[in-house]
Amino acid sequence: MKKVKFIYNPYSGENLILDQLDKVIKIHQDAGYTIVPYRINKEVDVINAFNDFKENNYYYVLIAGEMEP
Repeated sequence: MKKVKFIYNPYSGENLILDQLDKVIKIHQDAGYTIVPYRINKEVDVINAFNDFKENNYYYVLIAGEMEP
């Protein structure tokens, strides 16, 4: 099964992604992908989400949420 890294910020966009998490996962599972979630916020830098890229062979990266400038 192909892996997809899913980086998301639950606090972004008025928390809209939280209502869609199950839908995002289901769509990908139905298409034969395994979702590997990574939750970011003000205390967890998005750069850390890419630390495991050398060990894993992600098919693609899915990102949801806004980054603060």
